[in-house]
Amino acid sequence: MLSKKKRIYVYGKGSSGLAAMEMKFRFMRIGANIEAITDEHIMKMNSVLLDGDCAVIGISVSGKTEAVLESMKIAKKCGAKVILMTAHTGKKFLEFCDEIMLFALKENLEQGKAISPQFPILIMVDMLYSQMLQLDEYRRETLHEYTLEALDER
Repeated sequence: MLSKKKRIYVYGKGSSGLAAMEMKFRFMRIGANIEAITDEHIMKMNSVLLDGDCAVIGISVSGKTEAVLESMKIAKKCGAKVILMTAHTGKKFLEFCDEIMLFALKENLEQGKAISPQFPILIMVDMLYSQMLQLDEYRRETLHEYTLEALDER
């Protein structure tokens, strides 16, 4: 689904927002037109501008981050494909999500007391990255090398 969309937006706040930024940096380096949005006002404005050429990935460990969920609902109404990455299931998500990607949750993970809340998200991001890389491995690896060269130029 992601490889077929012209633009990908990743919504997240707090630790989920930091994971969204990491996802942007990783996927941009292999040629994806991707943007991470962590500000709830920009999420809302962005969601009404989307169409069928777009995909939205919402990240919410708790499955309760209203700004992310509401923006995803709006994006779905506008025709975007919508994917939720969360540790919680709920039938309510099926109303506006095309895919729900569940990741493991250790007790108290949401508060970050024992393990960083980003950890399971980043594992999921790595799995998506690997899949995306395999779709057109030569081209994507070449793009990755170009981005390394661009960063290394002084």
